Amino acid sequence: MKKAPARLSSPEGFILHKFNSAGFTLIELVVVFVVIAILATIGVAALVSYSRAQALNQATSDLYASINSAKSLSSSQVRSMTKPNQQSEDSLSCLNGQVLNGYGISINIAQNFYTLYIQCSGQNKTNSAWDTKLPTGISLDQSSATSIFFPVITGAIVSDKNSVILNGFVGDTKTISIDQGNIRISQ
Repeated sequence: MKKAPARLSSPEGFILHKFNSAGFTLIELVVVFVVIAILATIGVAALVSYSRAQALNQATSDLYASINSAKSLSSSQVRSMTKPNQQSEDSLSCLNGQVLNGYGISINIAQNFYTLYIQCSGQNKTNSAWDTKLPTGISLDQSSATSIFFPVITGAIVSDKNSVILNGFVGDTKTISIDQGNIRISQ
């Protein structure tokens, strides 16, 4: 059985009822919602920062893998290659009688993409199926190499510059260094 509220009288003679409060006051609710809003804002900012860093890391890893693929294909002297899940007309190959000179990566700084190519008898052959566009917000630095080539016999690296620099959001950069046969990623 529920108890009847206790009757109290105030100095002015008014009758006050004392209730057992089982809820929260408006002030308490506002404070809780403000704390939740602050924590959510911090969490969203951290998530955005993390996803931007991951986009730069992924773009750098993809370019690094493409450079290593060109190096590997050149070393193995593969004369024809089809991209996985592509049609045969998207393949890169030397025609009969052509000499395989090597594989390379051509980098288009202005349009933010790079492509794998094969060089046969001194002539570069490429296909748009091999183009890789950088994600939105990631760009190639103007001081980056625009061509990286791996000749078949020598195993050397022929490049117009020694690095490819990718710029991310808010000044984040990643550098792929190319020197003396080594390819490495640095901050």
